[in-house]
Parts: sequence; C-alpha cells; structure tokens
Amino acid sequence: MTYIPIPAEKIPESLRKFVDPSAPAPGRMMAAKTLVPLKPGEMVTVLYCLLADEDPKISQAAAESFGKLPDKIFNPALQEQLPAEIFNYLAERLPVSSEDQRLEMILTNRHAPDQAFVHIARRGDERLTRVIAENQMRIHRHPPIISALYHNPAFSKSLRDRVVEDAQRLGIKLEDVPELAPEKIAQVFDPIAAARAAMPGLPDEVLNQLSPEDLHDLARQASIIDNEYVHEEELPEEEQEKSAAQRLIEQMEREREEGGDGSGEGGDDAEEGGEPKTMYQQLLQMNVAQKICVAQKGNKEARTFLMRETNKLILLALVNSPRLTDGEVVKMSSMRTMPDDVIRRMTMNANWLKLYSIRRNLTVHPKTPAKEAMRYLGTLNEKDIKDISKSKGVPAVISAAARRLMVAKAAKK
Repeated sequence: MTYIPIPAEKIPESLRKFVDPSAPAPGRMMAAKTLVPLKPGEMVTVLYCLLADEDPKISQAAAESFGKLPDKIFNPALQEQLPAEIFNYLAERLPVSSEDQRLEMILTNRHAPDQAFVHIARRGDERLTRVIAENQMRIHRHPPIISALYHNPAFSKSLRDRVVEDAQRLGIKLEDVPELAPEKIAQVFDPIAAARAAMPGLPDEVLNQLSPEDLHDLARQASIIDNEYVHEEELPEEEQEKSAAQRLIEQMEREREEGGDGSGEGGDDAEEGGEPKTMYQQLLQMNVAQKICVAQKGNKEARTFLMRETNKLILLALVNSPRLTDGEVVKMSSMRTMPDDVIRRMTMNANWLKLYSIRRNLTVHPKTPAKEAMRYLGTLNEKDIKDISKSKGVPAVISAAARRLMVAKAAKK
C-alpha cells in the first residue's frame, strides 16, 4: 500500500492551516481527531495529509480517525473531486467485499484517476471487475487497466474475451497480454477499418492517405472520453494530446447545450499561466488526425477555422462532414485556396448544386473541371454570365465560353 503525499499547491488554501507542518500542533491534533468542522471531502483530505505528519502522535490519531470515519462522511467524500493521491490510496486500501460499496463509488466517480482503476482491477471481485469492464472509454484510454483485469482470476472469461477483442480492434498493444502483444496486433489490427468505424463519414480517399499512426489515433478518438471523467494531470502527456480533439468536441457540445456559442472561450484546457485556452489555440496545437476528428464532429466555429487549413486531408474531412451547412459550402466554394479534390467533391453533390450561389462559385473557380464549369455556366443568369465574360479572374476557357454564350443569346433577340 503506497502513500504519496499531496503536493502542497494542490491542497486548498483553507485546509493548509490544519495540515502544514509549520501550523500549531494543537490545531493539527484537533483536525486529526476530527474535532474541526469540515465538509466530508475536506475531512478526508485533511486526515490523509496528516497520516504523514512529522509528529507521530498526530499521524497516529489521523490514522485512527481515518479508519473509523463513519459512512455519512466517507461515502459523500468518495463522490467528490478529491486529490488523485487519495483515490489511489483508497483503491489499494479499502476492502473488497459485497457489503462494502466504497470501491464501487470510486469506480463511478468521474473524477477518479485511471491509476485507481488499475488498483481495483488488480484485486477486485467479479462485481467490481464487471463495473470496470463496462467503462469501455476508460479502459481504452488507459490500457494498463486492461492488463490488470486480464491477470485478475476473478475477472470472468467471457468479459475478458470481449475486452481483449475490443482492444485488438483498436490496435492497443500490451506486452503482458499475449493476445495484445505487438507482434499479434500487427497481424490482426486493420488501421483503416478501425478508423472507418470511428469516423464513418470520412471517405476512403482520406483514410488511404493517412499514416498508420494517424489512423490509430482516429480509431482511439471514438473511445476516449473528455476530461470530465479524469483529472487532467493524471493522463500521460501523450494521452493528453491524443484526447485533445475529443475534449474540445465535447466542450463545444456542452457549451451549445448551455446556450453558449460553442467557440471554446473559457474552456477547461488551460495554458501554463492558468489562463483558459481558446478554441483556436487548442486547434492550432492539434495534429492532423485530431483536426480531422474535429472537422467531422466539431461545431460551426471550429469548421470555419479549419477552412483556412492547407492540408488537403483535413479539408476533405471537412467537406465530408455530416454537419456541414449549405452556407459553409457556399463559403468554401468561393475560396480559391481549396484543393482540387475538395472542389471535385462539391461537384458530385446534387443537393449542393441546386443552390445558385454554389453553381456560380464553382463556375469561376480555377480548380473546377472545365467540363463541369461549362455545364454550370449555362444555368447562370445573364448578368453573371456577362460579368464572367469580362472577368480576368476566371479561367480563360470559361470567360471565352461566357462571351460565346452572350453572343448566342444576343443573336436570338
């Protein structure tokens, strides 16, 4: 059982007078004996800190109080956002018993860190391991939980097979699980199929051009939950990066439900100085796979930002987004920086081509295939055809065709 002190900066200011080694010993002793009025979560935090007090009498008193805390204090505390160190300590210490529900309370607390799940997965009974296995997003985000479950004799074989199969589908590698050994995953993992399942709206022309690493990243986006279910500092740095897109998407969804504009202003992600990052700052730090994820699932503000991207794969994901509005297509069709493949995708959508603004934009776009542009030209009104015939900003073949069309219409009058 490992005791890890809570860093001083993580202890609330209001509680430091009870746990700081420089604080008066009588006050610390009163707190150790639960004689100070504190809320359940505060009481548990104070007692945990005092377990390592330099004064052996105080630490002993804290240990006795910690072990005898009544359910009316302990149970509500386990539903609060306690420091990760406390969750991990309790996950190793609390008894596994059908009559004791406290470990299950930890498992159902969205703030509990991943490592607490690992501890419980190692020693939990059939009931607890089942609760863990049902939290697929958690175990996919933190594969060591899978390893702990796999080696726990209490974990049922049927659930073990299902968890392993899902992990194989996502390309999760674990050296100590034979079915998930790197060489085994190389044989059974299909990165394109996994990414396609995660992002069904993406066309094969995008999937086929992504690297295996990006495909793997896309596949895992679908099974990584945002930081409402984990203390952000508990995630390894690479996992924080991988889940950035999902965090941003769900942050925007929450803001939309609460009546905000979903722009990500004032979100949970913070810069080093503590100031919240804007949606734009978060997008700038994402890799290609993450931006593809946001292009498919993000809101209008995010899509508008991504229109400025120069990466063709991101723009293809954007133009194939099921959330893309007609107004956004009008804007994209007017941007001369759009790649050929994106413009070609627009020419293949019959519903978009019903809109006059889109046909007009595609007619004069330098990336539109000449055959298609000629077809759209004949559907435009006389004023636009006249403007195109005189414009030097459109392909010469289109302006020439517009002049011929004007002559032909004049001859009919």
